[in-house]
Amino acid sequence: MVEGMKTTKKKKSRRESFPQLATYRLHRLATLSERLIGARYRQGFGLRMMEVGILILVGESGPLSFKSTYTHASLEKSNASRLATQLLEKGLLEKRPDPADQRSFYLALTATGEKLYRELYADAVARNRKWIAALPRKQRATFLRSLDLLTQSTQKLLDELGANGGADVVVDRVGETRDPEPPQRIILDTAAASRLYAMLGAALGKEQSR
Repeated sequence: MVEGMKTTKKKKSRRESFPQLATYRLHRLATLSERLIGARYRQGFGLRMMEVGILILVGESGPLSFKSTYTHASLEKSNASRLATQLLEKGLLEKRPDPADQRSFYLALTATGEKLYRELYADAVARNRKWIAALPRKQRATFLRSLDLLTQSTQKLLDELGANGGADVVVDRVGETRDPEPPQRIILDTAAASRLYAMLGAALGKEQSR
């Protein structure tokens, strides 16, 4: 009788184990992916994820007002100002006047920043190609479609909770304990994120056809 109770308890424990949940496993994958990307940015380009997030945002949108930058990035104005200043000092961004508001300005990539933006994208494509190679070629298209469906499902659940207005998609965030700054998220609007995803899909599609 006691032995039977132990067996039942063990089976129940296995069934209710959090690590077996799809969402738990996806979160672990996302966390590992963030650590990989963050390490690559530091080692390959000497940049932190937050800095790269700003560069991607400005590079994808073109010249962007400072207010739009920190709004779309979901950053506090002071944090965005500090990041922008760092990128300006590194010669990756430049200020442009805002004809509509003399107190404001636009951020744009410099020639050096534009070159780095292209290098970052090429590096991301190569990293994704190596990452996706873990799946057999026939499974890759199914995997990408599944990501689309799960993203839509997650957005629907967020909308039901009233967590956001459905206009933003998380692209990058700092998730490393060794970074002295608190974790913050870089968020791109849906259109920008969709374009990035389309470019990635096209790159992976080319790789699959080889």
